[in-house]
Amino acid sequence: MTDLDARPWVDFAAPDITEADIAAVVAVLRSGWLTTGPVVKDFEAALAAEVKARHVVTTSSCTTALECAVAALRLAPGSRVAVPSWTFVSSVTVLLRLGLVPVLIDSDPRTLNLSVRSLCVAADKGLSAVLPVHFGGTPVDRGVFAVARAGGLPVIEDCAHALGTTLPPDRGSVAACYSFYATKTLPTSEGGGGASD
Repeated sequence: MTDLDARPWVDFAAPDITEADIAAVVAVLRSGWLTTGPVVKDFEAALAAEVKARHVVTTSSCTTALECAVAALRLAPGSRVAVPSWTFVSSVTVLLRLGLVPVLIDSDPRTLNLSVRSLCVAADKGLSAVLPVHFGGTPVDRGVFAVARAGGLPVIEDCAHALGTTLPPDRGSVAACYSFYATKTLPTSEGGGGASD
């Protein structure tokens, strides 16, 4: 045993799972509905109310939700899409998978979110869409949405870290995508979802 092994374990992201949560999972397993059943529909309705969206569809992950949302834009192959330089790999890989070109935008050192100034420079060079990430629950600067609106650029938000964050209601994004992975605000062990009006 090393000194490191003898140290007490500090679990900085332990999920808060109650006996009621466990009973609810067991009830779903016993119901015979393992996917797309009534509990999923109730969850989607509750999430839509929480994020103030007309529609929510759950997916296997936030990555899948992002890919579906970007695909729905029907951008031409080779279209340039702005993403922050400080992000999870999915922000880039969904674009590559769809034949799009990720344009990495500098991140604001204070928030780690997309820099408005750098986005303006990239927008002047030509973009087809913007995929900002609300990193660590910190909302993206409103200026990102203003730049997108001024350039007629659709916005798909990566809100994997942002469930429960107060976001401006007038963002004008096409979709917001959420993660329910074990380390996120609302862990369901896996899963994601997309919200849209």
